[in-house]
Amino acid sequence: MKSSNVCIFDIGYVSSEPVEVLRKRHTISVHGYNAHKGFSDVAFCSHDDSRLLASDVYGVINIWDRRASALPCLELATNSNSPVNSIKLNADDQIIFGASKQGTIFMWDIRGGRSSAAFQNNRVLFSYDIN
Repeated sequence: MKSSNVCIFDIGYVSSEPVEVLRKRHTISVHGYNAHKGFSDVAFCSHDDSRLLASDVYGVINIWDRRASALPCLELATNSNSPVNSIKLNADDQIIFGASKQGTIFMWDIRGGRSSAAFQNNRVLFSYDIN
């Protein structure tokens, strides 16, 4: 089942109920159009456990500050409406890298909140490690 929620569980005790549920902002729907929904990847900030990122099937990176709200505090778009399948933060949690199925790699400097660059590659990208 695809969902627009990110459920957070505490593995310190056994429970089927999440301790926190983060939600995506509502999108405008058009009558008769079956839009996919859900997230494609999740990333955690290594220096701040209150920040969480998730890429969605619309090509948007949702960023939550769990101390502030259950809704994203920032949404970064790719301007392509194609899913960002994989996201990763650099070592100091300042740059977000996203990869699409079409071979495009996006970069955002989250100190400025805009797309810094986009690169196109026709080869398949299986994994990347940024340190």
